Amino acid sequence: MKMLPSPTVSSDRGKGKKEEKKERLWQINDRLADKHGYCHNVYWVHGDVYRGCWDKNKRDGAGIHNYKTGIRYEGDWKNGKRDGYGTLYLADEEVDKYRVVYKGHYKEGKKHGPGLVHGAFGETYDGNFAYGLRNGVGKQFYRCQLTNGFHVYHGQWVNDKREGVGLLKMVNGDLYKGSFVNDMKEGKGIYYYGDKCSKYEGLWKKDVAICGTYSNTSEQDKHIPYLEIENACSFAPELITQHLAGEEVRTHSFSSLGHADRMKLTPRQISSI
Repeated sequence: MKMLPSPTVSSDRGKGKKEEKKERLWQINDRLADKHGYCHNVYWVHGDVYRGCWDKNKRDGAGIHNYKTGIRYEGDWKNGKRDGYGTLYLADEEVDKYRVVYKGHYKEGKKHGPGLVHGAFGETYDGNFAYGLRNGVGKQFYRCQLTNGFHVYHGQWVNDKREGVGLLKMVNGDLYKGSFVNDMKEGKGIYYYGDKCSKYEGLWKKDVAICGTYSNTSEQDKHIPYLEIENACSFAPELITQHLAGEEVRTHSFSSLGHADRMKLTPRQISSI
């Protein structure tokens, strides 16, 4: 029986020296298998199991991958990575079953596009992703450790942080609607005090109110209108720039669509969680 020679991989190190690294036996066998089409079960040496479609020896198409770490992915693959629509599960040892941690779209192995994340203690994020980070419009529920209730933010995100126009509703009934920068209230915004029937309207800097007015809330203020903001992505930056430059703030178009405790930031409807 003729034995195949062990392939080697050359790498440059130091002053022109080359170090040859032998390919491991499992890597040789995997390469020679040349998997294509549907395979019932393919096992990894470290304990993973995959069942699904292959193309050119890489996971491609629909498939289910069970990881040794307790993670399970069911969905689309492309060129060996999660790509398309899929659901990610995590094994829950207490109840001896899987729970959903993410359901949505992937690109090149990362969350990309619309998706829904479930946290371990009831936290959720329903919105858009870009290469693994929250980007675009999304709705986040945060657990309050003191009351076990939830704060809710519905608005714009940039690189996994609240940035742009948004509405933040605290578990104590307080509500802020306005501009965010780097995950903090910054720019023009209105803060409603739920227990005092009053509000602050003005400018913010790093979560601190710096210039504005306090007043009592009217009956109309008690029902936050459901709004649509034209050109939402450029609304807050333009407003702040004009104010700091001492210019007269231009009027932006708002249209009331009925009463609700949230703000519509883009024409696309974000489904409730």
